[in-house]
Amino acid sequence: MALKEKALRRLAEKLNAAEITWAVGASWLLCQRGILEGYHDFDVMVMEGNIDRADRILAHLGMGGRENSGDAYHGAYHFDGADFDVMAGVTLHTPEGEWHWVFDESAVAGYAEVQGAQVPLMHLEDWYVFYSLIGKEARANSIAQWWERHGIEHPERFRRVTREPLPQALEEKIYLLLKTEEPS
Repeated sequence: MALKEKALRRLAEKLNAAEITWAVGASWLLCQRGILEGYHDFDVMVMEGNIDRADRILAHLGMGGRENSGDAYHGAYHFDGADFDVMAGVTLHTPEGEWHWVFDESAVAGYAEVQGAQVPLMHLEDWYVFYSLIGKEARANSIAQWWERHGIEHPERFRRVTREPLPQALEEKIYLLLKTEEPS
């Protein structure tokens, strides 16, 4: 894992120096929080207005490239023994309509230090919704179980991610999660 984190450090140094708004989520984020024990790659979100500069930096660091799909961006890159999935402008289609993942400065929940570099971390609340929408209920449930032990750190973030249409069952789950956070 140290080799992969060396690659993450290099990426962090480059993106931070270029003042790009970005953050890591998915399994690496869950590992950082103690929810999972392992990860295979890094899932990186980049603010849409920064994606061209981020793509140039990533392409310079190693192999891979971007794939555009409408307004969305996905790129798969490999360097220093690590794989990076990079996304911007994510839109998921639900029966209720389109859910747009708004990624901007407010989507950064905090930072982890990786070999001396500051790596921005995404909100668990965002990943709970995303995992639920793409059918990865086991991952969403793992986050909910972690919240049972530690509490929801950013309940206000749910207000941001639920502005977009969500399935009623997911809205009800979020409501119940937030209700458990209210003082008695």
